[in-house]
Amino acid sequence: MAVTLRQIADVAGLSISAVSQIINNRECNFCSDARKKEVIQIARELGYKQKFADKIKRGDITRTVAVLKRGNLTMEVNNLIMLMLNRFEQIGYSCYVVNCPPDSDIVPRVQDLIDRGVERFVLMGAVWGGKDSDAGERYRSLIALLKKNRRTYVDYGDSKYRGVMQDFAPAVQATVKFFIEHGAANIKMMLPDEGSNREKALCSCFPELTAREVREKYIFPQKEIFSLETIDDIVRAGYQETGKLLARYPETRAIYFLSDQFALGGVHYLNDHGLIPGKDILLAGFNDFPGARYCGYPISTAAHDLDALAAALVEESGKSGECHIKIAPKIILREKQMSLF
Repeated sequence: MAVTLRQIADVAGLSISAVSQIINNRECNFCSDARKKEVIQIARELGYKQKFADKIKRGDITRTVAVLKRGNLTMEVNNLIMLMLNRFEQIGYSCYVVNCPPDSDIVPRVQDLIDRGVERFVLMGAVWGGKDSDAGERYRSLIALLKKNRRTYVDYGDSKYRGVMQDFAPAVQATVKFFIEHGAANIKMMLPDEGSNREKALCSCFPELTAREVREKYIFPQKEIFSLETIDDIVRAGYQETGKLLARYPETRAIYFLSDQFALGGVHYLNDHGLIPGKDILLAGFNDFPGARYCGYPISTAAHDLDALAAALVEESGKSGECHIKIAPKIILREKQMSLF
């Protein structure tokens, strides 16, 4: 049976009209902010569900947000989404988490969400889909739809208009410098696409070279990785790609992997082929994955500041105007073997 405003009012010791004003975020000066939070908490504990259809008809604020994501995401991005959902709940927002198939047209789905009263949108990556040739047009169509309906939004990633992104440059620069200082100038960085932020960061390490020269000398191209569903799949791919890299470039003395999980695969490959990880070949990845942290071999990494990213995305989702926020991860350079013992 649905929980009513009367039930909430009885528990809170307030009138039904007072509870209604608090729940619907209407102007009310008769109680403190702490008291309002208490009423919202009571409603949540009782399992109260707002009727958004009625709110939309009245033109009320629905306090809803849609987090749009594309396909399989890394563990770190999934954790980031969970942190965002918690923060949205704390400020009284209900959330839709919508999966966007790579080849689908997202505009009709977003229009449906707008019709349901969704006020804010968080775009986790290239959710608009399509081929490279029409991706730009799809993105512009999506943004035009949001602006036409006076909805606010923010991108997670590099954005022409509004974006919160990770600043990989400090981590990449520090790690490459660490490699070179430890006698490993023959570096290969695994990257899946051209023009990525990580590639730009790598280029900043070698200002005397063109982007093309950097790519030819330091980058080992990778295929799309979003089809990898489990950590085992990623580790296995890291093992295979390390073998391909060293077969083609046997003089390599440092490998910068796509992630720490990929680096774990590299550790297994090196061990299987008589090489000592962290000594014969230096290793680095991203994400500060616990399995890599305690694998027994030094894997340098960058620990993403998920709390700061979540806070920025939640705040900016309700704003308009240009936004280009960059948040740097914590740099971790490991010279000694790590162990649980």
